[in-house]
Amino acid sequence: MDVSKVWDASGPAIESIRSGKGPIFLHAKCVHFEGHFLGFQPIRVVRDPLKEMPKIAVPLTKSFLRIGGASLGERMAGMKSVMSSVINALRDPRRDPNNDPLTRARVTLQSDPAKLKALEDQLEKDINNVLTNVLGEVQP
Repeated sequence: MDVSKVWDASGPAIESIRSGKGPIFLHAKCVHFEGHFLGFQPIRVVRDPLKEMPKIAVPLTKSFLRIGGASLGERMAGMKSVMSSVINALRDPRRDPNNDPLTRARVTLQSDPAKLKALEDQLEKDINNVLTNVLGEVQP
């Protein structure tokens, strides 16, 4: 996703909203890498096995050894399939921090310091306005 295109599209939308013309919707396609895996234990295990594995080792072992239900082979195949999906999601090149839209926009804008400064100043102003409206006052 091109952050500058979102910025350009959102400017007129925000002005329209602020002038009382009602809500505006921006239709954008973006990737949410975690998706329905957000908070999913196997992802946390892959990321930090020493911290996360002790939390699930006993329950996981009990579920594999439980009498009834799917065979042990089917259980192993199911877990293998889930872990394969998790590992593939974690290896997705779009997860690389260098592909983060904000990082890419900042790198692009390094060649135009005036535009970068103007954007940063506008963001600071907008955030301070929101804080002032919510909190009543913004401390410097």
